[in-house]
Amino acid sequence: MDTQKDKDFETSEDQQESIIDQFISNGGFDKTFQDVFGLPESVQQSLKEVS
Repeated sequence: MDTQKDKDFETSEDQQESIIDQFISNGGFDKTFQDVFGLPESVQQSLKEVS
């Protein structure tokens, strides 16, 4: 039996998925991943100069 609370949760869950999908498709995930795990800017610049 669906209650209003269940429907609100489903809507909230759908909206949350949509926001996450947008974040990923807009490159936000990749940028954040690089910011956290990527090389520091100074190292990237040094590598560009070497290659």
